[in-house]
Amino acid sequence: MKKLALIFCLIGCSLCTSANELLERNFYFSPGISIGHTFGAGLSYGFNVDAGFYKVSKFNTPVNAGLSFSRHWVQVKKYTHRISTLNLMLEGKNFDAKLGIGLVRNKWGYGKNNRCRALGTNMDISITADQLYAPWLGFRKFDYESAGWAWFGRPYSEAYVKYKYDVLGTSGLKQQNNMPF
Repeated sequence: MKKLALIFCLIGCSLCTSANELLERNFYFSPGISIGHTFGAGLSYGFNVDAGFYKVSKFNTPVNAGLSFSRHWVQVKKYTHRISTLNLMLEGKNFDAKLGIGLVRNKWGYGKNNRCRALGTNMDISITADQLYAPWLGFRKFDYESAGWAWFGRPYSEAYVKYKYDVLGTSGLKQQNNMPF
């Protein structure tokens, strides 16, 4: 886990220092909600907040880079597991890729007074159509350290649908068309 944290720090520092000639500052804020199915468990739902800080203009289409926070609830038998993640994010016009670390928690026992948690890594990839209000289809995988978690015998792998909205309108990824209404 320490190696993963070190890698994220190095990537973050390189985005801020050595690649300044490729990057232009462009802050945007994009909250979203998702609903999906976690394989081997059941229904999952949650929210995410994407914050872009840079735009890479070297490619044919702009790519935003930033951070993403997400919180998801997964129904596993009679329990609801809570997964919180913090990710590095790259977002293009039709794709979204995130890699980060997270924490899974579960309350259990009489009155749900007992709690357990485990750290892990998160990977999230999603795609969308080239339309303004099209939903995103994605796959998310949270792989935890199994020594501290006895509740679910495999990584949390989820297929989901999410809706994101660019609050500030500054992402530059999807332009609003003239809509007849």
